[in-house]
Amino acid sequence: MGSEEEQYDDGAGGAPGAPTPISALEGVNGLSARDIKLVVDGGYNTVEAVAYTPRRQLEQIKGISEQKASKLLAEGKS
Repeated sequence: MGSEEEQYDDGAGGAPGAPTPISALEGVNGLSARDIKLVVDGGYNTVEAVAYTPRRQLEQIKGISEQKASKLLAEGKS
């Protein structure tokens, strides 16, 4: 048997079902690095976090328009 350290898996490393960093959306559907930075600064670090956030709440992030919020949601749910 291996040690406890060897058996531990934190779920990171691209495993199926692992959270996707929001930076993965950079360059997709017109989303810029600036847009991604604004979203991260707003407290959303994963695509999944954005996907389950109401559009109106995303629009509250300074610099994120209704159109950008819609793009973020569309990509987050795809």
